[in-house]
Amino acid sequence: MTGHAAAAITPTSGPGGRLLIVNADDLGQTPGINRGIEEAHRQGLVSSATLLANGAAFAEGVELAARCPQLGVGLHLNLVEGAPVAPLEQVRSLVDAGGQMWGKRGLARRWLTGAIDPGHVRAEFAAQLGRLRGAGIEPTHFDSHQHLHVLPGLRDLLFGEAAHLGLSACRWPRESLGGNLWPPRPGGWLRWLVVRLASGRGELAARRCGLRLPARFGGLCQTGSLSARWIAAWLRGLHGQSAELMVHPGYVDAALRESGTRLLQQREAELRAVCDPTLPALLRELGLRLGHFGDLPEPPRSRA
Repeated sequence: MTGHAAAAITPTSGPGGRLLIVNADDLGQTPGINRGIEEAHRQGLVSSATLLANGAAFAEGVELAARCPQLGVGLHLNLVEGAPVAPLEQVRSLVDAGGQMWGKRGLARRWLTGAIDPGHVRAEFAAQLGRLRGAGIEPTHFDSHQHLHVLPGLRDLLFGEAAHLGLSACRWPRESLGGNLWPPRPGGWLRWLVVRLASGRGELAARRCGLRLPARFGGLCQTGSLSARWIAAWLRGLHGQSAELMVHPGYVDAALRESGTRLLQQREAELRAVCDPTLPALLRELGLRLGHFGDLPEPPRSRA
C-alpha cells in the first residue's frame, strides 16, 4: 500500500443502501497514525475519523482533512491524556500538578468520587471543539478517547453539552454480544463487559438530547486484533439501518512508540484489514454504503 493517488472507495453511492460508518480513531496523535488513516481512506473502507484536538500531530490532521473532503471528521474528545486545550485555571480538577491529565483510571476514579468539577469538563469540551472549528473543521460528531463518555453522570453532562455546542451525533460503543465477536483478543471480553455495564441506557439519553446514533457498533472487543476475516463476518451479521465500525489504522513511528499506547504493530495490521481488496465487493453484495455521522437520519422525537 503506497501512494495516495487512488480515490476513496465508495462501494455503494447515493442515498440508497444501509449506512456503514468506518471510523478511524486517533487522527492527530502522531504522523504515522495520520498517514495510515489517509491511506485507509483513499485505498480502504475508512469513511470517517475523529481528531484529537490536543494531539501532537493535530496540524497535520487538519491538513489531511482538507485533502480528503469526503472524509467525515469528528472530535475525539480527550479527557485522559496529555495537556488540556483550555487554560489550566479553567480545568484544574482535570490535571495533576504537572498540568497533565490524570489518565483513564485516574479520571474515572476522580469523576466517580466527585473530585472532578463538571464545569471544568464543560470548559475543556468547548475548548477542544473550538480548536477544530477554529481550524476550519465542523465536526460531524464526537466520541471520546478510551470511551470515557460512557461513565455514569459524565455521559449525561457530555450529551447535554454536545447539544448546547451544536453537535448532532455521537458514538455509543455498546457492542452487541453474539457469535460475530469471535475470537476475542486477550482482555477484549473484559473491555466489552466494563463498557456494556457502564453504558446502561445511554442510547435513550443521547436521543433525548437530540443526538443521532448508528443503530449498531462494532470493533471494541477486537481492538488490536482486527482482521479482514472478522470484518467480513461482522458485516454479514448486521441488522438495522446503520452501523459504525471502530478501527485504529496507522504506521508505527518514533512518536507512536514514545506515546505509551498499547497499539503499535496492531495498527498496521488494522490498516491492512480495512484495505483488504475483497471487502468492497462484500459491501456491494450486502447493500451497504460508506458514509459518516453527518449522513445519519434525524432521530425520532422522544415522547419523554
